[in-house]
Amino acid sequence: MIQARQLVEAGDPTGALSLYESYLNDHPNDAECLYCMGAALFDHGNLGVAFQMFQQSMRIAPEKAAPHNGIGRCLYAWHQHEQAAEFYAKALERDPDYKFALSNMGTVLHSMGRHDEALEFYHRAIEIDPNSPDTLGNLGMVYMTKGDWENGWRCMHSHVGQPERPERFFGDAEMWIDGGFDRLVVYGEQGVGDEVYFAALLHELEGRDVVLETNPKLAGLFQRSFPWLKVRGTRYQADKPWLADFSPTHKIPIASLPMHFWDKPDDCPRKPYLTACPERRKMARALLDDLPGRKIGLAWTGGFAKGAGYERQVDAQWLLEKLGVSPFTDGPDVTFISLQYKEPPLVPGIIHWPFMVETPDYDDTAALVAELDAVISVPTSVINLAGALGTPTWVLLPKTYHHWRYGINEATHPWFGCVNVVHEPWDLKSVLEATDGTRELRAA
Repeated sequence: MIQARQLVEAGDPTGALSLYESYLNDHPNDAECLYCMGAALFDHGNLGVAFQMFQQSMRIAPEKAAPHNGIGRCLYAWHQHEQAAEFYAKALERDPDYKFALSNMGTVLHSMGRHDEALEFYHRAIEIDPNSPDTLGNLGMVYMTKGDWENGWRCMHSHVGQPERPERFFGDAEMWIDGGFDRLVVYGEQGVGDEVYFAALLHELEGRDVVLETNPKLAGLFQRSFPWLKVRGTRYQADKPWLADFSPTHKIPIASLPMHFWDKPDDCPRKPYLTACPERRKMARALLDDLPGRKIGLAWTGGFAKGAGYERQVDAQWLLEKLGVSPFTDGPDVTFISLQYKEPPLVPGIIHWPFMVETPDYDDTAALVAELDAVISVPTSVINLAGALGTPTWVLLPKTYHHWRYGINEATHPWFGCVNVVHEPWDLKSVLEATDGTRELRAA
């Protein structure tokens, strides 16, 4: 059992499973082993079997908190938030100081929009384990949602070094936490949309000796937008040849930059900060000019399951119908352009140009988005791109999606002055009417 736990901690759930199976052959009713095997299966992505293991462990040892917490984790992963909260509560009835159930209860309450209650549970968990990066990171998200960015950024930075935010190394460079720096590496992390989003902070570093290491598909766009910056598209390369000419004293992940500059939403300039390629914009303009009416970009799916992707999607045909487009009626004077960048279905009534949106160079997509009259989308990376370019945008925020980037009940995005937040239930015909005249307004 001890060796199996060591394998789990070392990131080898497969090896641990083999040891747990062997142990259960001789001890089939060992509740602790059943629970540990369920946890390893959960980490391996086998939620259904993990659920059965947790349930069997609970039947054998109903007085234990851990199996109830495990069942809650599965229910949360299946988006059954109310039921997950019930099992976390059962775990805490058995052990009020069970830090994992306290932290998990905070997470599910935050997902349900009960932010003040979430704070209480996170604080209780931190009293027990003040250095838990997961709890601190999740606490930071609640602070951010409530507008307390000063505490939020610091808490969220504590998550650096975890699998979702691995720390990168550049010689002897130290993490930039406090004070100043001589030479800094800002390194990209998470998805393309995150890099675009936090690039808003790069202007704060102008005039300093800084290298930005980024996703190669963003290198051209960023270098044009921040000409004073040394942009290197080597994020996924093991070798860093540019280190031969640049010896950084400090480093920082791009999503941690705000903790040095923006303490509250009012600190955001809310101005465009990316510059699309002029030549590619001409190509996009020529394509769009051949189409009738206003040209509106649409995106209807976003994210992965781990990033609440299930909450950020609508049916494309349903979206068109709600916008007033139907094969049986005369629709509005609008042409819809797909901004879907992965697995785009062919949807009658929506034009899709793979060479513009399914491309290894984000400059292509940026050029298209910069020339559109407006964008209507669920929360996804194209919102960040449109906001950074200054394209009028309406983001369709589901009532089940609670994220710090959108605050609580705000009508405009705190980061982007051109992004309007439309809370469910959505009056999409009114949204489409609001896009009328956006190109003339931008030109003025």
